[in-house]
Amino acid sequence: MPASRRRSPPCRPPCPPCRRQAADASSTSDRYGEGINEGLAAYNAAAWSLVGLTRTAALDWGRYQIASNLLLPLADTPELRRSHERRPGVIDLMIGQLPLGRLGDPVEGIGAAALFLAGDACAFVNGEVIHADGGQHVAGPVLNPARFG
Repeated sequence: MPASRRRSPPCRPPCPPCRRQAADASSTSDRYGEGINEGLAAYNAAAWSLVGLTRTAALDWGRYQIASNLLLPLADTPELRRSHERRPGVIDLMIGQLPLGRLGDPVEGIGAAALFLAGDACAFVNGEVIHADGGQHVAGPVLNPARFG
């Protein structure tokens, strides 16, 4: 069969103990992974690949009762605070575009979403992108840091 017609191998099968019991595989990315931003081609490609990888894992691992989902958080982190110190106007604009008007608490906001994904309430959710971003994903274009120098 020509190489162009070969089917790509599935994600690596989960370990044998995982095959015997239901499990969960979740990963995280950020809002730029779902937007297209000028000047950020490599970053956009890498971020979008997480969506594809998550959905491929959902198909490949579903037979083992392993759900695979992607969490896209926007959290108040030390890194974001340092960015705010360097470029307060840009970060203030970003926070101002959030429908909830604030960043997520890493434990209470983002951690709760992660616990939901890992818990029994999410056992039938598979291949989904979960936004824990204060509504940023519905608020319009993402601020492009490449435009702010």
